[in-house]
Amino acid sequence: MDIEINLEFMALFDGKNLKGSLGNLSFRPLRDGLSSVQTKPGKGNVKQTANTKKSASLFGSLVSPFAKHIRFHFKGLVNEYSDRQMVNRINSAISIIINQHLEPDGKIVFNAESFNRLKGLEFNTNSPLVDSLLTMPKISFEDDKVHITIPSFKVAKNIKFPEDTYQVSMQIQPVFFKLSRALAFRAAHQSIDLEKTQGMTAEQTFSYDFPAGSVCIFALSLTFSTNRTIFNKKVFNPAGIFAASYKEGIVDDEIEEGWYTTSFRVEE
Repeated sequence: MDIEINLEFMALFDGKNLKGSLGNLSFRPLRDGLSSVQTKPGKGNVKQTANTKKSASLFGSLVSPFAKHIRFHFKGLVNEYSDRQMVNRINSAISIIINQHLEPDGKIVFNAESFNRLKGLEFNTNSPLVDSLLTMPKISFEDDKVHITIPSFKVAKNIKFPEDTYQVSMQIQPVFFKLSRALAFRAAHQSIDLEKTQGMTAEQTFSYDFPAGSVCIFALSLTFSTNRTIFNKKVFNPAGIFAASYKEGIVDDEIEEGWYTTSFRVEE
């Protein structure tokens, strides 16, 4: 009697784990003697709902390029010293923000708090910015301006210096987006050099134009050094986003100097 064996639906036991397929289940060995069991997708029967298609479309046309531009503008703060999950963290944050403000008619409507999720986003979770900088800049708004204020503080008490480092350079980079007009602007960055041995710093405030209908995102990095040798590296690079806000209002059609056209747009 001939016996036909369908290997597609056979799971083999190797003495520790099942490997292969059994019915619609797929077995895969993991580390430490563990196994994973997953349901196999049906062949040719996968159907996307309208919402799934919409989410996929938004990710490719808006979420991914928006996140990519954010990473590009803060590249000088990261210096290739991000952790492996930074890209996913930014993509995830932007995806949640966009979908959270997506209306049933397909329009995306933001408010002043819409981008709060970006505040505190770390570029390298191996060395969180909040663990090295104990006094964070403050953000405030007045008329058509956004102000960043660095309070007066004692350097050695409010900045945690790695062993054998004595200098630190604080870099602040502002970036603006007019999402409904597919425009972006990277403002001049601010650089503040401090010595561990110095006393109290003077309060400093930096102001930027903040047009209606735009998003402002501010990131900061700390670069430590001693004897002109940079201490920062792949496993230590305190940097992240410390402020983000949206200014409600109608966007001016005029393209101001320094703004450039992006490949993505929010439909209002």
